[in-house]
Amino acid sequence: MFQKIKFPLLAVLSGLLTALSFPPYNFTLFAFVGLIPLLYMEHKISAVSAGKLKVFGLSYLAFFTWNLTCCYWIYFAKDFSTGDYVLIGVAFEVLVNSLLYALMFLLFHVCKKKLNKTLWPFLFIAMWLSLEYIHFQDWELSWPWLVLGNAFSNMPYLVQWYSVTGVLGGSLWVLTINWMLLQAVIVWREHKKFNQDAFRILIRTDLWILAPMVISVALYLSYEETVKPVSVVVVQPNIDPYNEKFTSMTSAQQMHKILSLAKTKITDSTQYVLLPETAIPNGEWEELLSESANIDSLSTLFNAHPKTKIISGLSSYAEVFPKNLIDLPVSFRKDDQGWYESYNAAVQIDTTFNFQIYHKSLLVIGAEKMPFANLLKPLSSLIIDFGGTTGSLGVQSERSLLYAPDSSMAIAPIICYESIYSDYVADYVQKGAQLLFIMTNDGWWDNSPGYQQHFAFARLRAIENRRSIARSANTGISGFINQRGDIVDASEYWTDAALSSTLNANTELSVFSRFPRFLGTLAWITASVLLLTTLILFFKGKAV
Repeated sequence: MFQKIKFPLLAVLSGLLTALSFPPYNFTLFAFVGLIPLLYMEHKISAVSAGKLKVFGLSYLAFFTWNLTCCYWIYFAKDFSTGDYVLIGVAFEVLVNSLLYALMFLLFHVCKKKLNKTLWPFLFIAMWLSLEYIHFQDWELSWPWLVLGNAFSNMPYLVQWYSVTGVLGGSLWVLTINWMLLQAVIVWREHKKFNQDAFRILIRTDLWILAPMVISVALYLSYEETVKPVSVVVVQPNIDPYNEKFTSMTSAQQMHKILSLAKTKITDSTQYVLLPETAIPNGEWEELLSESANIDSLSTLFNAHPKTKIISGLSSYAEVFPKNLIDLPVSFRKDDQGWYESYNAAVQIDTTFNFQIYHKSLLVIGAEKMPFANLLKPLSSLIIDFGGTTGSLGVQSERSLLYAPDSSMAIAPIICYESIYSDYVADYVQKGAQLLFIMTNDGWWDNSPGYQQHFAFARLRAIENRRSIARSANTGISGFINQRGDIVDASEYWTDAALSSTLNANTELSVFSRFPRFLGTLAWITASVLLLTTLILFFKGKAV
């Protein structure tokens, strides 16, 4: 009986170990062994003539277990118009992502048979990193939430070298250790005892584990921020997104609450007040912002603090003028006045009233965009209604910064989901961002791991780019993160809060900020060469 369920148990064990290495579980070192049951299962199946379907099914079980254990919280998002829990988010982020990983693993299983054993680890690691790199790109099924390197987000002192490699370097580390320990397990199981060969593998593996840790701790202890202080206040208004924000609480009441909280922390030295995603709700026409009652209300802060700038999330509309009516983008909408787009945006407000606006460009699947929009346009009604603006939103093609009126400071406006995109954030820094400001609303998923993971992953963006972070959440966790990834201050979940801190701006570029796509591109090239080699050998009927 046990023999029949052994492989499924190994698959589930692999998924659970990997999932538990992520926040909020924080059994971080499980990441180094999480893939061993899956890889050992594949090794045993490869030794016999078992079918490819078995490898695919078992690997899908492993990846489904991992995805579901880490991201089950997506299910708690409710449709604003009906109040019902919806499955579209789980379908895309859990079911489809598990499928992508299982297909990758099946391809590895098939191709390794044509290659020399010495090339197997290179094939496996390169293919895995390539898939993670693809997830960092802006495509229809992008979901970098579960990049293996994210497992270290609450242990920043172990991954200070992310400023060189980025989070993919952490994935490379995890995959390498799993493969090395797999060899020890294989030797042990084949000889039925822990022999000298297995012991030597463990010694080498220990060095591969400890060396990056020692280097990281040394970098952590020696890193000093250049002193360039910027005083920032972040506001967490804690407005219930389901029962208040778009229903019972008026915009005027929301602005009053935000201002009241801000005034508890703002001083004459405050340079920025950061408000959360869609803090200005219900849609503002960008051409008419100077006439907005919400903007006018927030501007009362300038009466006592004229040097302060406000950066706020904004739900907005803007007119568009299509050149033709054929194959219009799905984000284009029409009313009696003409065509327009809706945006999840950020705006900087200062005493010049020269509004700088950024449109969120990486959208959440199922909530802000329909994947494969042209193909699935008839299903666009399935997009979750989160109140305010629904349907596929407009985006902008390039990152843009928010500049102080005297151009002395450049801020990266990062909205919600964008903060998990390593390369995307680095592009801001390449353009000259000195601080990273994150605006989000993590109240859609109740008190679940989602908001904790989202905050933790931001710590890695700080390390990668050596940029301090201010983070304002409508609810979730608001706070400040320094350039080492340490939490300087943070709010509690589901509380009204305003926090103040002085962050150091930075103009120096880390190695990762200069070359954010180097490791991903290298993995992609390596995987492509090995897969092409396999394909050639397949047609020649040879193995190498």
